[in-house]
Amino acid sequence: MASGNLRKVFAALALLAVAAACAWWLKPSRAIIRNVLLISIDTCRADHLSCYGYKDATTPNIDALAQSGILFENAISPVPLTLPAHSSMLTGTLPPYHGVHGNTGYRLDDSIACLPETLGVAGFATAAAVGAFVLDSRFGLEQGFEAYDDTFEDTLAGNLIVQRRGGETTDRALEWIERNKDERFFYFLHYYDPHHNYEAPEPFASRFASHPYAGEIAYTDDCIGRVIRKLKELDLYESTLIIVVGDHGEMLGEHGEHDHGYFIYQGAVRIPLIFRLPGGETPMRIPSLVGLVDIVPTVCSLLDVAPPPEVHGRDLSVYWKQGDARQPDRTMYCESFYPTSYGANPLVGVVSDRFKFIRTTRPELYDLVEDAAESDNLVPTEPGRAKTLSDELDAILERTLRDDSQQSKVAPDQDDVQRLQSLGYTGGHSFNDTFDFDPDKEDPKDNLGFHLLTQKVNLFLNAKDFDRARIHAAEMIRQKPDHVSGHKKMAIGLAEVEDYAQAIQFADKAARLDPGDALNFAFLGRLYDTVGETDRAIESYRQSLAIDPDNAAAHHELGRIHMIRKEFARAAECFRNVVRIQPDASRALSDLGNACRAQGKLDEAISHYERSLAIDPTAAFVHYNLGTALTATGRPETAISHFRLAIRHAPGHTGSYQNLVWLLATDTDAPFHDPAEAVRLAQKAIERTNHRGYELAALLAIAHAAAGDFPNAVEAAERAIAIAQQANDPAPLPGLKAKLELFKARKPYIPGPR
Repeated sequence: MASGNLRKVFAALALLAVAAACAWWLKPSRAIIRNVLLISIDTCRADHLSCYGYKDATTPNIDALAQSGILFENAISPVPLTLPAHSSMLTGTLPPYHGVHGNTGYRLDDSIACLPETLGVAGFATAAAVGAFVLDSRFGLEQGFEAYDDTFEDTLAGNLIVQRRGGETTDRALEWIERNKDERFFYFLHYYDPHHNYEAPEPFASRFASHPYAGEIAYTDDCIGRVIRKLKELDLYESTLIIVVGDHGEMLGEHGEHDHGYFIYQGAVRIPLIFRLPGGETPMRIPSLVGLVDIVPTVCSLLDVAPPPEVHGRDLSVYWKQGDARQPDRTMYCESFYPTSYGANPLVGVVSDRFKFIRTTRPELYDLVEDAAESDNLVPTEPGRAKTLSDELDAILERTLRDDSQQSKVAPDQDDVQRLQSLGYTGGHSFNDTFDFDPDKEDPKDNLGFHLLTQKVNLFLNAKDFDRARIHAAEMIRQKPDHVSGHKKMAIGLAEVEDYAQAIQFADKAARLDPGDALNFAFLGRLYDTVGETDRAIESYRQSLAIDPDNAAAHHELGRIHMIRKEFARAAECFRNVVRIQPDASRALSDLGNACRAQGKLDEAISHYERSLAIDPTAAFVHYNLGTALTATGRPETAISHFRLAIRHAPGHTGSYQNLVWLLATDTDAPFHDPAEAVRLAQKAIERTNHRGYELAALLAIAHAAAGDFPNAVEAAERAIAIAQQANDPAPLPGLKAKLELFKARKPYIPGPR
């Protein structure tokens, strides 16, 4: 009996010991994770957050999350560019696998599984709000999101819709969260504010006047504070897993680079990463090396959801579940293919807990503990270590390089390139991302000056300082006369000041230097079209399409030229190609309708107009064109409804007023015949156009006569005649004078068959 009691005592003590051991790691996760909020801060260096040791209090709200969460001190982004970094963040895969290596010319392929797709299947409502065009849905990151907010109201880059402040992004997020507070949700919130030009609003601009980059981070933290307060207000804070992460860093002048994208030194790839679990109270700082690709498997593990089939990251929850801040050493991959756009080798490397190896023409090895500035290249003195890490890099590439990764490569649209350049990305020339290494190619370190010069030209172009843009473009050509970039930038600068003859010369040179780039020929086609050389414009667009048959913009421009030349069948073929490539291209469907109507194919035109309006029901000009086609096919009553819709969506749409007045006033046998309404509409249209043009005055006269008000009909007809005479337009005078005589005889105007 005594021994039995003793066993019970020992068993109880054992259970208490196990409970004590488990209590620590169970405590942060004792509450069920109902929601997940993933907050990405674009261009965010870890060392500029106060919880990572920054000298000023930049991030009190993020600090509060870290004080009751898990902070990873050594997190690495695989690439210092927004689109590829977020592709890794949301898929858990490295760039060699998902195939997105830059912001221009890439779209995350639909075959790559994304976290929101996985969580959507698990029953989560999924939504996102992004802060810049670089993450626009057209680039593939919208996969799995039921709502993806990439439409901006208050934009920050001239008249290009490219970026919005964090305040607007926060507003959109809070609206969605409040509407969906009763759902189990995954929300992705992207802030772009720390990106160059570092122009934070007040009071952050004044508080951080000496370091505006830190001011942008402080402003972003303030926005995050609003989100946290809303979660608490809605009683969601203690049931939401909150992750704060940077997509990549910012060089801030280190190694000569002012922003990011070119080099893969720590300033560009070391990022903040913080997990705050529901109920978390005991903070933990993890010194071990982790990566952006670890977010997906960690979230899936915490939710007990199977991760996507291909994931290159690790489940980080083992750190706090096991109560061990250190795990076995690992190496993290990083890359930059930016230098390949200038003909240099890429930068491809690995980071370990202590060392970094970079493979390029002159390879680099740094001891990150003893040489945080990465200024002492150890390759000459430690070739063995360099070889070991080089082998690690090869092993990572062998495991992750996907045979069909090129599926994520697409031909960029010229407008997309322009928007990305306005965000500071040099863009416009493609990367050589084949992972081929040529020891005879230039080292990226030797090409930095040309890269900075290219950025400077973009800044001047965006600022519309075209004189200085051309001066620096000329220097680009002097330094690299056989490189396409300088010639292309010069052509753009010349076109902006309407010196099209010279612009064509430089654009033609760019096309000859890089004949495999469809955009070069498309730009040349646009220039030829501008000066009226449509034969050459057509030839250039066809050359562009021979390289990239799926360039919808080039098909559209070619179709527009054929329409102007009244080559309607060819125009229709072009617009059909646009619709084939982009089935939801409402403007192309409308233009296809116009091309069919011009050929007399009215029923087909009506079908295309209706499809266009199904996509964009607010397009006034499409309602007008549909109404015109319906009138021509003997369906005036339906046509009237579309003319009214056109006016509703565009109150100044004169053509719709004219057609409405005509139908209401002249179709005397129709049930919709309403001369009084015709008079009202004609007067309203005249007020909106400030009495310009004889046509509305003539229609007002017809409406008055139809209503039996012949004195006002005579007055309006005389006004129409006077307007035509003042405009020196004799063509309408005979018809107007005939109507005047009719009205003087107190007879309405009854048209013949139309």
